Amino acid sequence: MGRQTTVLCDQCGKAFSKPVNRANEAKKLGQKMFCSKACRVKAKTVSVPIPCHTCGKIVLTYEKQRSKSKSGYIFCSHSCSALFSNKKRLPTSSETRDKIRRSLRSTRLGRKANGESAITVHDPIPCAVCGVEFKPYRTRNICCSTACGYIYEFGALPLTKEEVTFEIQRLYKELGHTPSTKQVAKTLIRGAERFFQSWNKAMLALGLKPNTQHLVRKPSPCKDGHRADSISERIVDNWLFEHGIKHDTHKRYPEGRFTCDFYLPDTDTWVEYYGLSHPAYLKNRDVKRTLAAKHNLHQVEITPDMLYPEVQLTREMFHPK
Repeated sequence: MGRQTTVLCDQCGKAFSKPVNRANEAKKLGQKMFCSKACRVKAKTVSVPIPCHTCGKIVLTYEKQRSKSKSGYIFCSHSCSALFSNKKRLPTSSETRDKIRRSLRSTRLGRKANGESAITVHDPIPCAVCGVEFKPYRTRNICCSTACGYIYEFGALPLTKEEVTFEIQRLYKELGHTPSTKQVAKTLIRGAERFFQSWNKAMLALGLKPNTQHLVRKPSPCKDGHRADSISERIVDNWLFEHGIKHDTHKRYPEGRFTCDFYLPDTDTWVEYYGLSHPAYLKNRDVKRTLAAKHNLHQVEITPDMLYPEVQLTREMFHPK
């Protein structure tokens, strides 16, 4: 576990521990930090008290949810909604009501005969998001509606395609460059992936140049059980395994937070694969070179031309001269 620091929750003010790099990143991007999921949900929940159209009970709902209502009214439960809907229907004859009653009774008796448990409604509990009491049909249900469940799980309601497009264009004008996934909310990222398959494809669809400022690591499994950070590193790891060269991954340098890609304990060799030309990547490369020179480490650098179109590694290159 990396170094920890103490920060204050932006919702309740409680002090809690957070990794130093995560805390610095949040401060740099102006993001809020919360001590728990409950505080995060509470900070992002914006509800409006509206009386139920049938019984008058106060319901905490959202303006967006209210605008989607076909009738224009808000109800506290399915029962109140059904009462409102049934008023529009023609009265049911006594014969039809008796038929429905007999059908429901036979269904319940059939379940008991087969040893099946009928649907049971538990005692009312408060919704984890809006606080409205409801009767869950399952013990694991803690939210009164799909909207509240989505807010509890993801922090906000899903965005529409128009909202995703508008928000990305607004951020582009505000920042002066294409926004990256490190600078936007998760709901916006999910919306872009939902309507455009990926964040970069959303940028291309809106006529913006994809932002490659932040590097993304995609772990790739190797033959010996290691997980490489890229396809190229997997090629190196598999080559070392196939040639019987004992090696470890991500060994920390004697100083700082940097780790090497591979470490060969038999020859005390620190192996690094440098395959990108990104400014931040090159800066880390220079720091690792400085650390190796300062502590007199035998460092071997591998470049893409040594792997493509075919692997040109040799045992001799990993031995100190």
